[in-house]
Amino acid sequence: MSLLSAVAISITGTGLAKTDNRPAASSTVWRSNPAYANQLAAPVKVDEFYIKPPVGYTLELNNSKYVKDGDVGDQYKWRGPAGPDGTRPSLDVVVFHVKPGFTNTLGATEHLNLGLDGMNGSNKHYIHTDTQNGTISGQNFVRAYWKRDPSDTNAGKRYHGFQYSYAQSKIFVSILGEDVEPHYKSTLDLLEASALTFHK
Repeated sequence: MSLLSAVAISITGTGLAKTDNRPAASSTVWRSNPAYANQLAAPVKVDEFYIKPPVGYTLELNNSKYVKDGDVGDQYKWRGPAGPDGTRPSLDVVVFHVKPGFTNTLGATEHLNLGLDGMNGSNKHYIHTDTQNGTISGQNFVRAYWKRDPSDTNAGKRYHGFQYSYAQSKIFVSILGEDVEPHYKSTLDLLEASALTFHK
């Protein structure tokens, strides 16, 4: 199981206590970097949304009607070409609808934190930035950037990545990207340009 698969699974539960389901309104508009426009493919439908995956990335996972604790949704994973060390960057999009009769009681920040907390394990430790608020195509999202803790001396790849989260009472969405040192920077810029094409 990849790091992002573990994160995607960890964010799919509904909460127990009522919280604000929406991140605070933000005047910060997040837009896809136009410098990467010619490196993005045609829009792909993901549940009721669309996203432009990077050109040359292969759709390796499409769990349509994926069920977790009664919530139903779509989970997509695109994988890029292998880097010099054989690792492949990935972009995940998870869209979940809360099961009938229930309400999503976690806000976008709580879903984001569940994903970030889910990365620590197997003797590997990660750190992340503070949560940021913004909008993608008019929808309020939160995001954070994360990386393997530089002080972690355990063996293993040095992953870097990001996660965007969106939540309302009946739906929540996570968009995640990752790659490894030393070539993660340009890859993540492309993956984030892809993530910011997300729209209805």
